[in-house]
Amino acid sequence: MKLDSWLRTPLRVLRVLRVLRLRQWRHPSRIYREMRALGADDSLARRVALLRAGWWGSARTGLKVVLTVRYFDSLGVPRFS
Repeated sequence: MKLDSWLRTPLRVLRVLRVLRLRQWRHPSRIYREMRALGADDSLARRVALLRAGWWGSARTGLKVVLTVRYFDSLGVPRFS
């Protein structure tokens, strides 16, 4: 029951999905390239690529501009709420 309530929190789910995508990109050069391809400006892409805030911090701040709900809808990820 506790896991179910955790999964159903929309903001938390989005943050987990953003971290997973960021970890798939793995290397700073690829993170930068993918962020630019998704429409991020140069300074945001560089900041996220350097990962100074770590995986979770970057997912909370920089990635939310690019990896939005609409992005995950386009990938076919079901909504939990």
